[in-house]
Parts: sequence; structure tokens; C-alpha cells
Amino acid sequence: MNTHVLLSGQSSTVKLLKTRWDIANTPIVQGITLYCFPRRLVFFVGQSSSGKTWMVKVFQKRFPNIKIHSEFARSIMQKEGWTRNDIEDQSIGTELQKQLCLMHSELLKRYASGEEYPFAVVDRSVLDALFYLHLLYPGNTDFSQYVSQEVFSILKKQVIIFFPFHSQFATDDGVRKMPKAVDDILWQDILKPFKHHKLQSFEEEARFEEIMTVIRATS
Repeated sequence: MNTHVLLSGQSSTVKLLKTRWDIANTPIVQGITLYCFPRRLVFFVGQSSSGKTWMVKVFQKRFPNIKIHSEFARSIMQKEGWTRNDIEDQSIGTELQKQLCLMHSELLKRYASGEEYPFAVVDRSVLDALFYLHLLYPGNTDFSQYVSQEVFSILKKQVIIFFPFHSQFATDDGVRKMPKAVDDILWQDILKPFKHHKLQSFEEEARFEEIMTVIRATS
């Protein structure tokens, strides 16, 4: 009689299961898929309506016990009473992105200090905030006052999944400006200093498997 630690995708806890073998030495416990997650934060980044939140919901459904960080911008806008029209104003839009930089920076620092759960999926990042600052201030490439080098150093050790623009996803989410294909060029510039994976697939299952392959490669 042997004891094994098994964690399935639908488990909310780790369970110790005792398995028995017959004379042929075949285990009775079969058909269990095990997922090994690294001690990393996984960031979904890219333009609005590129499928990030949709994929977050897929992860929530398949792994109900993993930590999810999302809706930072929406929570700030609700707290401040801002609408999407408000944040198109340069001063209000800047304040929103400054607060997002602060929230994402604090998350990375908590993770680095061991205060956060060792694995989590994060919808957007400080890079998304910098992307929108670039749109607010075309031609300005220095936003170092909003994000420290310490935060960038922590971010470079995490998993970054880039969701490219897809016209099929281009809808008005009521929070950010409508996405445009040309703005993915700006995204590529922002991502250059960071190791990242650009999604190639489009369908839900294929995207999920592609992301899981990247995560497994960092385990």
C-alpha cells in the first residue's frame, strides 16, 4: 500500500489518496490529470477586448482554487465615479493609469516578499498602464516616474502572455478606448525588454493548451 499526493484541476484541496495494485501492478486510480504550477505570477497583457478576461474565466472554471487578480481599472473607476468618457480626458486618464501602476507595483512587491499566494493569474499589468500612458502622451517614452526598476526586475521573472489584437474581439467594454490593430506595434515595443509569449491560437481550448504549455515550461 502506497500513499501519493494528487492534485486535480477541480480540487479545492490537496488530498492524500491510498492506491492499491493488483498482481499485474496496475494502479486502480486512473484518469487523473495533474497540473504543476510554478512559483510565478502569470500576466495576461494586451489591448482591450483581445480575450484576456475571457481566458481568466476559463482558468477560474478549470482551477477554482487558484488566485485571480482582475478588474483593477473597473474598481478604481467605480471608486472615483469616473466613466469611460471621463478617462479620455488626459488628466483623469493619467490619474487612472498612475493608480493602476501603483496597484500592480504593490502586487509584485507583495509577491516578491512572500506575502502573496505563490501562483496567480493576473488580468493586465503595469505594462498595460504604460501602454495607455503612451496613447495619452504620443511620442513620450519616459514614464519611469510611475514604475520603479525594482518592479520591472520582479516582473521580468514572471510569465507574460501577450494577447494580440483580433477584430473578432474588438468590442466596447465601457472602460477603455476601442482597440486598433496598429496599436499592437506599440505593444511590441513595450514588451521588448521582457521575455513573453505571443499567443498564436484563437479558439478557447487551443489558447488554454498553449498557455498551459508556456506555464509548464517555466515549472
